[in-house]
Amino acid sequence: MVDPADMEAHPRSEAAPPPRRRRRRRPFLVAAAAALLWSMGTGLGWFGGGPAEQVGAERQDGARASAPGPSGGKGLDQQPVAEQLATLRGARQGQPRSAADTGAATAAPDRPERTDVAAKDAAPVGSQPASEPAVRLDADRFESMLSLIDSHIAAEELGEASGVVQRLLAVGLTQRQRSRLVALEGRLRPLNRALEERVLGLLRRGEVLKADRLSQQLLVGETWRPTTLAASLPGRDFGADWQRVPEAELPADLQPVSLARNRKVRIFWRDRVQAGVVANAKADQVTVHVRTDAAQTYPTVPMVRCEPTDSTAGEAVEMGLAAFRAGAPRLARLWLLRAFLLQPEASERGAQLFEVLR
Repeated sequence: MVDPADMEAHPRSEAAPPPRRRRRRRPFLVAAAAALLWSMGTGLGWFGGGPAEQVGAERQDGARASAPGPSGGKGLDQQPVAEQLATLRGARQGQPRSAADTGAATAAPDRPERTDVAAKDAAPVGSQPASEPAVRLDADRFESMLSLIDSHIAAEELGEASGVVQRLLAVGLTQRQRSRLVALEGRLRPLNRALEERVLGLLRRGEVLKADRLSQQLLVGETWRPTTLAASLPGRDFGADWQRVPEAELPADLQPVSLARNRKVRIFWRDRVQAGVVANAKADQVTVHVRTDAAQTYPTVPMVRCEPTDSTAGEAVEMGLAAFRAGAPRLARLWLLRAFLLQPEASERGAQLFEVLR
């Protein structure tokens, strides 16, 4: 026979389990729903597992970047759930996630922001401070370059020697190396001046072809900046670089006058200067009768390889015009300097040539 007290207790024991089962079922359902949402979100590419072209395309102030997978870096998966949902809703509606993310995507959508170190490493050599030379020479290389300079000086290739000195002064040198180079540069200055004085002496004697060949030794690359010659005629500025091709053109009707027949001339022929007389001449070439002990010849040479002996100021202007027309601006300046040395007051044709060459 069942005790009434037991009957009263049984309903209470039967009623208690349902609440406990409901408490155990609720966390399970929440976890299952979260897993389902996560799986769906991953398949749709919400949490970094979407198409490959979206991977790494979103940044936040250069401090985080999404990675190609659920475990990659500081992505959406490390945000609180509420922020994730808000962010995802904004992305699906085409809205920017935040002002910081929008600015980062606009400024650098395809590459990460460069750090200060990366920017310094990528800077061009020319942007380095002057106190940090781009190239430094070791001791052996420096001694080799000094030997090269000595070789140029010995061969009277003073322009080449000066060019090497200028290039060395532009690289990183020790104080001792720089002192030796400055001393060597001091040796070059009087040699350059002496060679220019020889060029000037040849011009005064009318030996312009020799003067032109000698001035070739003073070229630094494709530049010649004479000082002694420039100072020989105050007020006559032929420009800083006597090798420079002028941009201006001579008037079309300003053509050089041909040399007169039987005019005594010198020509540069067969690697040396030879004397003769004009047999026939045109504006751009001349045929010369050259007589030697062995034979007589009639070589035809360009007019720029010819010079009248004891040339007058007028002839020097015409030879300068011929040199300019032949594309020899240095020779044209030498001829015009010869004309001004003979006659400081320029003729009308000489003044026109001077205006073009200056």
